[in-house]
Amino acid sequence: MSYELLALKHKRSRRTAIVTDEGDSVWLYLTEPSALTIVADCWLLNRVLTSSAQPMLPPFGDYRAQALPPPAPADVVGPNALRKGPLKPTDVDVTWSANGEAAAAWVDGELVGFIAPGERRGYSRHLQVRGPWGAPLDAELFRRFFTLDQG
Repeated sequence: MSYELLALKHKRSRRTAIVTDEGDSVWLYLTEPSALTIVADCWLLNRVLTSSAQPMLPPFGDYRAQALPPPAPADVVGPNALRKGPLKPTDVDVTWSANGEAAAAWVDGELVGFIAPGERRGYSRHLQVRGPWGAPLDAELFRRFFTLDQG
């Protein structure tokens, strides 16, 4: 069951950044201008433990059948990828690039991921390798698009 934690629209680009708890994982989504059509996503955190050595419950196919994104497997994430306990809207924040073409997600004041302009998959603090969930956080790329004094 999905739970929208935050949706924030950028005035200039007219894009919306949405942080959603998808039940077993948390994602950042970026929409087309003036629409809610998702054009990019960024896996941020898992809400359940996963293991590539043991079958996942539910199997990845079940996520597809429910139109939900699966959590990232344990062999591609770092040690702090699991968020225990509830995630509240007040725990989450989004910042934008100046032109609103890129969005970054923060949880408890820590940058957890961002979507760069024109890219379909995001960059996550908790990913260790590039794959279907995105790529590891790229601090240099982040600095290229974001400044922390945007207000």
